[in-house]
Amino acid sequence: MDEKLIKIMYGALPHSVRAQLTMEQYVALPEIVREHLTPVTYNEYMASIDDRDDFWWDETDDPEDSKNCRGEVVCLAQAMKKVKELEAEKEQLIGYENKYCRVSYKEGEEKIKSDYDYILLHDEIRDIDGRIGSIKHKLAKANCIVPVEPFGCTIGEALVYLAQLQNAKAQAERLAGQRQTERRITYNGVVEYTDCAYDVNVAKKELRKLRDTIASLQIAIDRANLTNFIKI
Repeated sequence: MDEKLIKIMYGALPHSVRAQLTMEQYVALPEIVREHLTPVTYNEYMASIDDRDDFWWDETDDPEDSKNCRGEVVCLAQAMKKVKELEAEKEQLIGYENKYCRVSYKEGEEKIKSDYDYILLHDEIRDIDGRIGSIKHKLAKANCIVPVEPFGCTIGEALVYLAQLQNAKAQAERLAGQRQTERRITYNGVVEYTDCAYDVNVAKKELRKLRDTIASLQIAIDRANLTNFIKI
């Protein structure tokens, strides 16, 4: 494999992985192991991107220098965490405003000056909203083009598929939890039987298959979120 491509693939690993794995160790790994750690190769990934400026790597970029020259580079999972942190920061500002936007004092007492500043606080909130919007836009764009292998779909499509699988699993659990035949005695002493119009064992097999698929899909989505990067 081309040395430049290997270097780019190494740079695509999460920072936590690179902290435990040097470039020399990564090069020494069997190719099949490298492909598992970085499932999307450079050429495949570049072919799937319409606008490279929003993403980390470029043919002339050094992954180690990209953070300094192109802004903060984070994996998709880190970007989602950053959004949550910004939203929590915004909630704190709103809570501060709700608590300190009014000042009470008794007649004859000197009014205590409040540190609350409406203009400054709302400027800060607007700044946070802008940062949240920018990151969410880039995440949404990444979800439309970043592949989830081996499922052959994008992250966005995988999330829709995951929701469908979860709904199918819930129904399969209901069906698999039934008895093939049930017997009960009615209030007037008549024995009544209820049969399932399907094979319960087939439903149980389908449930196991759905659980396995969901687990594999969730791992694939997590891997895509950890091994693909955006600039924020």
